Amino acid sequence: MPPATKRHKTATVKASPSKSSDTPAGAKPWKTTTRLTDGRELSEMSRFDEITSKFTQAVTIKYKEAFTLRPLIITEGSLQGRRVLVVELFKDYFRFLDLPTEIRLMIYEMLLHPHSGPMKIGTAMRRGENRRPFRRGEDLVNYSYILAANQQISAEAAHVFYGIRRIDFDDLGHCQLFLKTIGHMRGYLRDIRIGPNGYSRNKARSVFSMLRDANVLRRLEFDHTNVCRDNAPTWTRAANVDTVAADLKTLFKSLRKTHKTFTTLQDILDLLQVTGNTCGHCRSKNGENVACFSCDIASRGESHTCAGFDCGSGGGTVRCSDMQLHCEEVQKKLRAAVAKVLGIEVEDGSLVHKSTQI
Repeated sequence: MPPATKRHKTATVKASPSKSSDTPAGAKPWKTTTRLTDGRELSEMSRFDEITSKFTQAVTIKYKEAFTLRPLIITEGSLQGRRVLVVELFKDYFRFLDLPTEIRLMIYEMLLHPHSGPMKIGTAMRRGENRRPFRRGEDLVNYSYILAANQQISAEAAHVFYGIRRIDFDDLGHCQLFLKTIGHMRGYLRDIRIGPNGYSRNKARSVFSMLRDANVLRRLEFDHTNVCRDNAPTWTRAANVDTVAADLKTLFKSLRKTHKTFTTLQDILDLLQVTGNTCGHCRSKNGENVACFSCDIASRGESHTCAGFDCGSGGGTVRCSDMQLHCEEVQKKLRAAVAKVLGIEVEDGSLVHKSTQI
């Protein structure tokens, strides 16, 4: 008897209801990553809380913009009578620029100058990047980013950032890169100092040329080692008074015409300051915690002898006790030398009178 012929069954597939079929009229589903606080799906049933004797559901909502939740009762349509929480974008922002200018300036000062003392600038270069300036010894949080918020805030805060504290540079190379980086912000600079042995003639002309934009500059300070050593070793990069005065000629010519505050040549020359530190041992005796590298110590205590600093064309030694007087003399010579290159006659090394108008 031949085998029975197999009969093919026709499978009946029931259509599963689509998610859209559960959506009431007048609404549509939207994709969201919102989950319950315990990680379950939003569609999970609420849980009964035995303490409150109520069903509860805790939801954490995350969105890229600020929002508020607005409770509403739907009064029309298929969802009539349902209670919903509507997510609305928050638009009632507090505008920083609505604050009075005086308050904003106080905030800028708190952000940009949380510490007293000078702002020390160095340079660094990461692999594959150009060398750029950075602040030394500051907090890791860079509050100066507020300068990039918008043009108005940048204009208001720039003079606070660049103009209140003294800016210290180890050498003119660091100063040159800093001035190139800040561009037109150079107009806010007020107080600059070049540290010991930081003078370099191949950088000086470029630095002083860019400083012509600093028409509110009130102080340009040099450590005495930069200007008073005619016979200094090559490695020190030190210059003498006449060399520095020649390099400063273009800058002071410009400031005589463009400075916003000073009205006499005397005021312009008063920008120049020459200062110097005593040796490490003498600073330690005055309560400063520094190492001593510049002293000949015969023994501890009273028998200490200060080696001083080899300054001047004659190779004379300046003792720590005479450092202030020495800097005042060099400063006077530097100002007189600058006046000379500007074509101003100076008698007996003294400065021009304050009555000399620009």
